[in-house]
Amino acid sequence: MTVIRNLAAAMVLGIVVNLLPTSKATAAAITFKKIVDTTSSPFNGSYPELFSPAINDSGRVAFIAEDETGRGIFTSNGGSVIKITDTINSSFETIGNPAINNSGTVAFRAALKGGVLNGVGPGVGIYTGNGGALNTISFNANAGSFLVSQPSINDSGTVVFADNESGDIYTSKNGKLTLIANGNGTTPVINNQGTVSLVLPGASLVTRNNQVTTTIADTKSSFTSLSGDGSPLNDQGTVAFLAYLNSGGQGIFTGNGGSLNTIADTNGAFSTFFDSPAINNQRTVAFWAFLDSGEEGIFTGSDPVNNKIIATGDQLFGSTVTEINSFGLGGLNNRGQIAFGASLADGTKGIYVATRAVPEPYTVTSSGLALAGLVFFKRRRQRRGKGAGGREYGE
Repeated sequence: MTVIRNLAAAMVLGIVVNLLPTSKATAAAITFKKIVDTTSSPFNGSYPELFSPAINDSGRVAFIAEDETGRGIFTSNGGSVIKITDTINSSFETIGNPAINNSGTVAFRAALKGGVLNGVGPGVGIYTGNGGALNTISFNANAGSFLVSQPSINDSGTVVFADNESGDIYTSKNGKLTLIANGNGTTPVINNQGTVSLVLPGASLVTRNNQVTTTIADTKSSFTSLSGDGSPLNDQGTVAFLAYLNSGGQGIFTGNGGSLNTIADTNGAFSTFFDSPAINNQRTVAFWAFLDSGEEGIFTGSDPVNNKIIATGDQLFGSTVTEINSFGLGGLNNRGQIAFGASLADGTKGIYVATRAVPEPYTVTSSGLALAGLVFFKRRRQRRGKGAGGREYGE
């Protein structure tokens, strides 16, 4: 009779578990949040153009808004919008792409008003701000246009940038500039360990921390050229980069000084990669690409279906995505959130954040649990013995 009861309990356990999700559950859903769009804003009442989003780990996004009267840098998490600066109420003629750290500090380059004569003046600087007064990191009074690279900033507030005229790359912390390398006019990127990724003359992509230089990739074998738009690196020193192949086409790769890992290339479903990829501390890589079939989108791997975040033709906030407007090296945070710009069929343009839900790990099958139940009952019965007076006892 006891055996029958135990067997029945194990069978019930198996039936109950059969009702639970299994390890073959479908891929986790992706949710989307609107940060801002062209329907309304505090910037002259509208945002005809929105682009260059960068996101920190709290989900705050720095972006550029532009209309016929000027351009500004703002931050928002989908609620209130904070203005960092603009060209309407400042001495800036032009403003470049923003970078943002986890304290909400934004770094950017800007050229002063006054025109340029023979490529000289009135000056270009690197600045930081979080909604109050701006901090000048560096200023070159003789530089014109954007002869300074887009900056990168880490959580300690260290900024890295390049003088694209001389190729010199500097870091700045607590008001002190330090020359760390001479590059080839590309955009350097810094992580929270103070390691900088850069491209040296001769087209070698390296990381440098103090006097330690690690070669990630070069053009001596597989690659004809490496993207100069910036190669982001995570806090473990793994670099994600876009490269052009000797065999033709492009690819997105990662490396940390050893063998390279191919994330995606144009030998498969992708025809073209745009801008720099992004990488986080979980080694997720996100990139903007066109497909052979004509669609464009944001992806995290070589499978355009299972690794898709968003693409043209997808539904978004009651309309259809018609174009991806922007995504870059600051577009992925350590929570796996992706910030991007897109145009919709209803005429609006916006900055959005995609979040992929993490599925619960179900690794034990129902039959396995049922079998485990039988084994448990059997072992429990075997461990029972006789006590004083002939009574059974158990654990």
